[in-house]
Amino acid sequence: MTARFLRPLAAGVLLLQVVYVVVAEILLAVLLEDTSALDHTESPADGRLWLVLAEVAVVVLLLSGALLLAATGRAGLGQRVPGGLRRAVLGAVALVEGVVVAAVLLNITRQDFGPDVVLNVAMVVLSGTAGLLAAAEAVRTPLHTPDTDGRTAPGR
Repeated sequence: MTARFLRPLAAGVLLLQVVYVVVAEILLAVLLEDTSALDHTESPADGRLWLVLAEVAVVVLLLSGALLLAATGRAGLGQRVPGGLRRAVLGAVALVEGVVVAAVLLNITRQDFGPDVVLNVAMVVLSGTAGLLAAAEAVRTPLHTPDTDGRTAPGR
């Protein structure tokens, strides 16, 4: 497997994760009714706001990482993003994917063997690949972008 194959695969995995989160949120909002007012007297929106903001931040991060991984090695977006920002985004994507892999592995240990375990193993493999590739790209990315004459430009 070459990096030409793995980068689009990792970008696709990240996009699938974004689609999963968005579809799950839409389905939960449409199909489940809010019963928190029956159990609690405080406003249900207080804690929910932070959860929604965290989910939006993760979705934006994963989309950014998918774009950076898909554009790596090509002239265009991959070359226009400053090295420090690119490193930070890809490093954060690797961290998020590591958390996903850890959570899924923990979920596997708590289940009996069945179809869910098989899907979770596939998820570990795909998320692990995306996370490792994002981490490798983050480490390979120079902090300073080379200038047109080969020197590094510290301002870019």
